[in-house]
Amino acid sequence: YTRSTSILTRHKGQENKMAPSQEEGTLQRHATEMHSDSTGMPHTVVESTLVTYRSVGIGIFGVLMRYAGMPLEKIALYMNSSQVSGKNQLRQAIKLT
Repeated sequence: YTRSTSILTRHKGQENKMAPSQEEGTLQRHATEMHSDSTGMPHTVVESTLVTYRSVGIGIFGVLMRYAGMPLEKIALYMNSSQVSGKNQLRQAIKLT
């Protein structure tokens, strides 16, 4: 491989026979190297920072989805309980929450 060409192509005359997972790993390593080169930080620091950044993002997303879903779950529980009966059960369940 040469750095000036795409990381998924080899020198002239050689075919690229990488599996999709290998290609993704190669692309990830290349992206980390680019961040390391542009920031001047060691490769391991950049890699750890990216993992932390992504983990925090996924965690915040999970908290927001849980916060948005809680009222819906509560309404569903009341809808299935014996506390509502007759007409307008959805309205009764919403009033109970």
